[in-house]
Order: sequence, then C-alpha cells, then structure tokens
Amino acid sequence: MQLLRKWLAPHAPAFNDFEVASSGKYLGWYLGRESVQRSFVAPLNKYNDRVQVIVEGAAPAALALRMYNQTAVTVISYVSQFFVPSKPGQGGFNLCTREHNAIHRVLRMPPKCMSRALMHSSDFCTGVAPIKLIDYATSCMYRFASSEKVYLIQLAKDVRSFCGIHAAVQDSALEVPCGLLDSKPILQNLLDALNFQGAHARLLLASRSHVEYRSIDIRNTPVLFDKQFKIQSVCMKALGHFSKLSQEPIQDLILSKTRISFGASAVGDFSLSQDWFVQLHNVLCSVKHYVRMCWLKTVAGAWTTTVRTHEHKNTDIVAWNCIFGCSGEPDQLDHYMCCPILWHIAGSVLPGEEYFSLGYRIGFEKPTRMNIQRLAIAHGIYHQCKHDSVCIVNCMPAAPLIVQSRAEGFALACFNMANGSHVRPQA
Repeated sequence: MQLLRKWLAPHAPAFNDFEVASSGKYLGWYLGRESVQRSFVAPLNKYNDRVQVIVEGAAPAALALRMYNQTAVTVISYVSQFFVPSKPGQGGFNLCTREHNAIHRVLRMPPKCMSRALMHSSDFCTGVAPIKLIDYATSCMYRFASSEKVYLIQLAKDVRSFCGIHAAVQDSALEVPCGLLDSKPILQNLLDALNFQGAHARLLLASRSHVEYRSIDIRNTPVLFDKQFKIQSVCMKALGHFSKLSQEPIQDLILSKTRISFGASAVGDFSLSQDWFVQLHNVLCSVKHYVRMCWLKTVAGAWTTTVRTHEHKNTDIVAWNCIFGCSGEPDQLDHYMCCPILWHIAGSVLPGEEYFSLGYRIGFEKPTRMNIQRLAIAHGIYHQCKHDSVCIVNCMPAAPLIVQSRAEGFALACFNMANGSHVRPQA
C-alpha cells in the first residue's frame, strides 16, 4: 500500500489524499481483508454493552434473560446474514465463549458454573431459555439466503461467466471466486447456506429431525416463502429441537454437574429412585422462580463464597473461614450445605427438616416443596450476610455473634422471598 501511495502522488495527484486501506466499510460490512473480524467488532461491542446494562439492572432471572434475548442477541442479526462464525476462534473471536460468559453474568453466577448444554437447558428454573447465538446467526443467514434464492443463484452464474478462465486456481473449488482474500465472498457464504454446507450442515440435520421442519429444505423447489411463513423462527425451533435430541438428558447433565460441585463420592452416597428427577422437577415447578434459581445455583456450585470466586487470590486478604463461626471450616459451599448454624437459622423460620443429608437438602432424595424453600432461605441468608457491611468489615467477616444476629434478621426476609407469605408454618 505504501508503494501505491507513492505512485499516486505524481501520477494521479487528485487522488493523493484518498485513504488506501486493506478493507473498507460498505453498507455495514467491511469488504477486503479481515472483513469478518472488522465487521463483527462493533456488533459484539454493542452485545457486551447490552449485557452490562442487563447485569447492572439486577433483574430476576426470567426478566433478565428475556431482556438478553430481545436486546443483546439481536445486535448480531445484520452481520450474521453474511457470515456465521460457527467454529471456535473463526473470524478472530469465539462466539460460544462470549455467550457462555455473558449468560453467567446475566444470571449473576460465577464463570463456568454450568456447561453450555446445561445452561441452554435451564429454562425449567429460569423460566426463559437463553437464545443460542450460533442458532440465531445460522437462522438469520438462512432467512436472507432463502428469500433471495433465485437472484443469488443467477448472480453466481453471472460472476463465474464474467471471470471465465481468469479465475484463480485457488478458487476452483468455489462457485464464486474469492480474489485471493482471506475470507469467502458473501455470495459464496449465502450459496453455502442454501446448500446446507459449512455452518448450515447442522440445519439440514435439524430439518430432518421432525416432519414439522421438512419445509426448511428448499433446494429442490422454486417456490419462495410467503411472508406468513416465518422461516427464521422455524429454523430456530428446528435447531433447538435437534440440540435437545443430540445432547445428554437434563437429569444426566444435572447429576454430572452435582458430582463436580460436591464430589463424586458425596453424590455416590445418594439413594436415588428411578424417577428421582421427575419428582424433583414436579416440586421445582410448584415453587417460585426465585426458589428454583437458588436450587440451580446450589447444584451448579454458584454460591459466591471466597473459595469459589478466589477473592483471596492475588490480594492481601486472608482466606475466610465459615462466616457463621464454625471453627476450622472454610468459606465454601461443601461446608455450608451441612453448617449447623446456617441450617438452624434457616430452620427457625421454616421448621420441619427431617433429614440432614446433602441429597435430601438439595432435593435429590424425597424432594418436598418445603425442603427446596428451606434451601433457598439458606442460600439467601448466606448471600445477604456476605454483602452486608455489618457482617463483613474491611474484607473480613465480623465476630460470629454479630453475623449470626444479622442472619437471624435476614432469615425472615428470605422466607418471605421463598414462600411469598408472611405467615410462618408451625413447627
């Protein structure tokens, strides 16, 4: 480019002040080299900004995810019509990792508490399923490609005819020459979408997963979709249905995560019935979404203890012990699930706990509505204390008696949040 600038000065002085660049933006998309990386920068920055706004709003899970689906996911709709970054690192960024971190932040969980499969299957607790960015991008491109199918096919023929024998050898495998650039032309990407190649190969499998989605495949029909046929919505439903068919059952995902959170040996001691998850699911469906989220955060190991969040790492802060005063017990979830002080305080507002095992407290064994609510109360008490300026002074827990006194005050508020009533059940 430097040589070109030097040549322009004497030979075409009128163009001397023109910018010479490897790529340029045209109608919202960069043409030239590094076109994908440059085109996705602004939308992904806006995605991050929208996620941050949602996080700062601290809305309940269902509302936060609805806002995420409506305001954050949709910012990639335009650029996704031209390219779908389906592989990790493709285009210079990892869409799945970015999404994974964002949804955890929206749900106010520490990073990587849930696997991607569990995260996208958590709507039985959150009330709203987060939209997969890859599925959304794939559906956006296919909608655009299918709506312009006839024109795109004819344009590809015209381009190939125009280039003739002058097309580069490297382009022989493509329907559209790429001009030795580092990314496929937009037209080629759209043709790949119509032929279910590359990122859209999964869409073809999804279209065959149920008779309802067979109409997605229009390769052998000249008929275009009318406006009443919501092709993008159908693609999203097909991809979601296919994902559920191809992944582990939800109960296996939960059990695997519980083994990670509490250890395989602890989970191995559970006495699980054949229909343990059906029973648990029925109980979860009978309680508030707030209670379900407390349960999910417990199973996912998402209590924000100092051990989990590594707050004492890279600082002068000493690792905490149990904030309620258990001697020699660390500030971590494993302990709090059997902390006698915490569960005594939780039981003071919701009595009637029959068993004290981990499996019973998290609802894997003999699940009841009151047990799950009591777990939510214990979860709420801990986090209220941890973020209370009286309980935590100079980044360290106050005296146990002070924390316990404050916890007793928080217990009733947590009970009201879990139960939605100001009337305590009798012991």
